[in-house]
Amino acid sequence: VQTPVSVGFARLLRRPTMKACPRFRGRQSLARWPRPKLGAPHRGARFASPSGTSTEADAESSSSAAGHATPSAGSGLLHDFAKPGKEARHLFDATVAIASLGKKRLWQRAVARFEKLERRYGSVEDMKVHGALLGAFGKGWQGQQAADWLRRMGERSIQLDVLAYNATINACGKARHWEQALALLPELKERGLVADVVTFNAVIAACQKVGAWERSLAILDEMRQSGGPRPDTVTCTSAISACGAAGEWTIALALLSGMLAEGPRADAVSFATAIAACERAKEWQQALAVLEEMARSFLRPSLVAHNVAISACARGHQWERSLGLLAQVRQLKLRPDITTFGAAAAACAREGLWEAAMALLEDLHGEGLAPNIVFCGAVLRACEVGHRWEVALDLLDDTRCWCLRPDAAAFGSAVGACAEAREWQKALIVLEDISREGLEPDAATRRTLLRSCDEGRLWRVALALLEGPLAPRGFSGG
Repeated sequence: VQTPVSVGFARLLRRPTMKACPRFRGRQSLARWPRPKLGAPHRGARFASPSGTSTEADAESSSSAAGHATPSAGSGLLHDFAKPGKEARHLFDATVAIASLGKKRLWQRAVARFEKLERRYGSVEDMKVHGALLGAFGKGWQGQQAADWLRRMGERSIQLDVLAYNATINACGKARHWEQALALLPELKERGLVADVVTFNAVIAACQKVGAWERSLAILDEMRQSGGPRPDTVTCTSAISACGAAGEWTIALALLSGMLAEGPRADAVSFATAIAACERAKEWQQALAVLEEMARSFLRPSLVAHNVAISACARGHQWERSLGLLAQVRQLKLRPDITTFGAAAAACAREGLWEAAMALLEDLHGEGLAPNIVFCGAVLRACEVGHRWEVALDLLDDTRCWCLRPDAAAFGSAVGACAEAREWQKALIVLEDISREGLEPDAATRRTLLRSCDEGRLWRVALALLEGPLAPRGFSGG
């Protein structure tokens, strides 16, 4: 039985008109309005003011409020996006395109896009376009290209600003050109510019990447003694990272203590960086102390800090503490990731706890995570130390089912597990798999194979290993 309402809807479905369909209704409403002309209003255009009258001052005030300078007559391509007509639109499109290419690390195409813009309109002096290009150099780790482009901008009498220097210093730091990054700091001051905190952070980050911790501390002291910008959390954290990378864990902890006492306020990244400095120095007690201090600072629990602490305990042969920290991660309602399980598996591998390592593999699947080759390599190492060659070979087969390509270290652990159990034939089969994968066994795997052949009196196989394609480089059987 059809009601009058259903009959009405049926008629609408049978005869879709412009008034009945929302899509057509939208088109009909848009058709009533005239399409705007392309291009921005020229300079001096009259805009409607709130009072109903139109003045040229309103146009100029709106342009200055947007952060654009008033262009001068007779110049080539204007210095901002207030250029009338198609030039402003092309300038804006080029800036967006260069920034997009920079994010994809396609700095060559970004340069080509800029050159295309110059071929069309002549000299480009807009700092937004040049800034986008300098950012593209930084994303592509092209420090020398960024420095050359900054020098080119100065030769063309383009008014440089602090943002251009910051982008160039950042690019030099990513390319590990720390000396060039340091040289840009006094050049900035010679131009009458004032370095901000971002400038100093970029210079310290450049020193941190190459382990120049003394220069990092010198820049930090310069910021504290001068009347310029004060160090912030990023500045001190970068200095801690520079000291940790150079093995100066005591200085790194002293910097963290200074942040807790005098400021700036240390965040979770600062604590994690200090724990990483202790982890590199195998100071697991200090790493746990920093983790406890982080909890007392009422900061939100950080998974990265716990991962580094688990790795520090693993390097200190403290597998019980590593597994205890893994349980603490779950208690804090932090979801462990593959790095967490990998660090715990490394702790088990050092002690040959293959059962605990296999239990971690089950927990990994229970968390809905997929194992990577680093985690599988740690479990294989645990099987090697624990003399479980059957489990090692089964896990090696499972890695192929997980679409993982074992590396030379994983194959070496499987060979070592077979050699410890005097399974010579199994070890040689794994050796064939290494050759089939196009890999070359490392020195430890070669020594293990030769020792296995010696104990099994397989001197022909040992001779073939020394003279064959898997022989050490530079070895001659004759």
